[in-house]
Amino acid sequence: MQHDFVLAAVVQFQDLFAQKKRLADAERTLQTKTTTKALEDQRIATSKIAWILGKLDELRRPDLVDEDSRIFPGWYAPAMVWQDGRRVVRPMRDQCRPAGSPAFYDTKFPGTYNARRDNLEGTFWKKLFGYTHGVIVANASFENVSRHTMEHRELVAGEAGRGRVAALVRRRSRA
Repeated sequence: MQHDFVLAAVVQFQDLFAQKKRLADAERTLQTKTTTKALEDQRIATSKIAWILGKLDELRRPDLVDEDSRIFPGWYAPAMVWQDGRRVVRPMRDQCRPAGSPAFYDTKFPGTYNARRDNLEGTFWKKLFGYTHGVIVANASFENVSRHTMEHRELVAGEAGRGRVAALVRRRSRA
């Protein structure tokens, strides 16, 4: 996990440098003439610099807050896998890309960030699940579903399944 922290910081500093250069270039241009491109670059760079500095502050923060527990596609999280004849927990990226697939697979086939439990023993995941893919242990998760599915209703005429929402899925308590 320490490696992920360092990598995240390096990426943020690289982005910060690029945006500071963009801002300096825009301000240099604006000293001689006002252009739409320079004004846009100044606006965008200023906004991105503030966002990146906020992210760097989060990386330095010693205490945990609720949003630290959120896992997004492509992020690392503790996952349980079968290794050397026993179950172990190790950091794995939250992205269900078949082992050996190129990185562009994630963008070519968007939505491959999770696999439903009822699909894990199907032909696609059967040889992967539990070996190169594992289970993320969580109290709740969000799933990108169509609005009518979340509301447990049929499609309304003319609705065409639009309106995707992040639905919170919680483990039911045993009462």
